[in-house]
Amino acid sequence: MAGNISWIIADKIFRIFTGLIVTAWMARYLGPGNFGIYNYGLAFISFFSILSTLGIDQILLRDIVRYEQDRDEILGTTFLLRFAGSTLCVTFATLTIYILKHGQPVLTGLVFLFSLSTLFQSFEVIEVFFKSKVLIRFPIIAKGIPFILINLFKVVLILSQASLIWFGAAYAIELFLCATGMVIAYKKYKFEIAKWTFGFSRAKYMLRQNLPLFFSSLAVVFYTRFDQILLGGMIDSHSVGIYAAATKITEISYILPVAIITTVAPSLTKLHTQDIDRYRLRTQKFFNIMTLIGFAVIIPAIILSPYIIRLIYGAKYVTSSSVFSIHIWTFLLVSWGVVKELILVTEGNQNVSLYSTVIAMAINICLNLLLIPRLQENGSAVSAVVSQFVSVSLSLLIFRRSRNIVKQQLISLIRFYDIKPD
Repeated sequence: MAGNISWIIADKIFRIFTGLIVTAWMARYLGPGNFGIYNYGLAFISFFSILSTLGIDQILLRDIVRYEQDRDEILGTTFLLRFAGSTLCVTFATLTIYILKHGQPVLTGLVFLFSLSTLFQSFEVIEVFFKSKVLIRFPIIAKGIPFILINLFKVVLILSQASLIWFGAAYAIELFLCATGMVIAYKKYKFEIAKWTFGFSRAKYMLRQNLPLFFSSLAVVFYTRFDQILLGGMIDSHSVGIYAAATKITEISYILPVAIITTVAPSLTKLHTQDIDRYRLRTQKFFNIMTLIGFAVIIPAIILSPYIIRLIYGAKYVTSSSVFSIHIWTFLLVSWGVVKELILVTEGNQNVSLYSTVIAMAINICLNLLLIPRLQENGSAVSAVVSQFVSVSLSLLIFRRSRNIVKQQLISLIRFYDIKPD
């Protein structure tokens, strides 16, 4: 477990910082307008990509572990379901963007390339198989090599002053190479894709089991991506570029709470069954730690925001500093959120998470519609912070079984310094 966690954290850190460097260079080259079109296309395709993933990976992992003898049927059935969903994704996404934005051929081309990549993502079922075997290094290597190659390719595109559509092609090529890497890794582990089979009864069972997760995934996409769609529709692609530039920096900070909770989750889950009093004390300590780290990141980030934006993106993106100063508050809320999710899962209250996400999604959409005309990209940043707060804290007050989490969050604001081991 420790070895796999090390691989995961190292991979995430490498991807985030390498991606930021190349993305920042790409943003400087494209400018806010074209960078906004690129990110608008990514946000647009995310709504249709749910058809390709079906939110089915959690069911797949569980069933592979439970029914190892049916591995080939489970993998084959899931792959074909995802491939069929990806085909629908390509069709509907391309037709929809053509109808809505028929005067923007570059955007239509980008959406087609982004949607095409979902076909290659069907091979991610192999990654889930490796996770079930606790062999995470195989998919990390299989996906890491294409990541490095494509980022080098993007540098070549920038230096050669390539058009925007080539960056969409780079995105699709990376997913194709990842799929190829997965197939090679699977064969190297002495398994054969040719043995995969499709089971109609299993397909019906998996789709039925997956229905709540599908709607949950759809809610998360609306909750996290709809702001860029509204910005592009109500303002322009320039605003999308300004907003995306700021939020991409914020998203880097999310790796810290995720890495912490990934490390402590097994021990905390075990403690819940052994000593409930120590479990409560330990969860409070983790909320305290997350709040302390949150303040340590947010306060300097707000003070230095103009310099951070100018250093990374240049003068064209100077207005992103105000977006960044607002959006960085999501770091504290995401930090609380990872602890909240662990507690809900450990205590068997996962459905509370679904309800809170749906509530936050509705509030996020309403706030964006209200604030974007008045505050433009800053309005989207405010909406993101408020809806995140609703998701990780305020909505939990509705349910008696999750109210103690809110109490622990409030205590952490006062006792954030109390992080000594119990």
